[in-house]
Amino acid sequence: MNAKIISETDAPLMSRKRLDFEINYSGSRTPSKEEVRKAIAAAQKVKEELVVVKHIYPAFGSSKAKVIAHVYNALQDVQKFEPKKKEKKAGTVAEKPKEKKGEK
Repeated sequence: MNAKIISETDAPLMSRKRLDFEINYSGSRTPSKEEVRKAIAAAQKVKEELVVVKHIYPAFGSSKAKVIAHVYNALQDVQKFEPKKKEKKAGTVAEKPKEKKGEK
């Protein structure tokens, strides 16, 4: 997978950068968010936990896609600004064991 930065916007109040990437991939399917996340983390030289892939827009009939991602400065910023549902899916927050009724 080949990633090229199209634009980079800094958001200092949210402690993050918004990156627009164009990725070229070979194969029959669009890469998953996890695969794209690893590629962006390697390209930006940051930890994977600090990268949140927002959207992947594949181009019809070609092996290119536009990716919008946020790269945060710290893990606390990810937990502060990203929805909890997305954090759990991305693996940046630990799940709490559920309590059953009647147990304390």
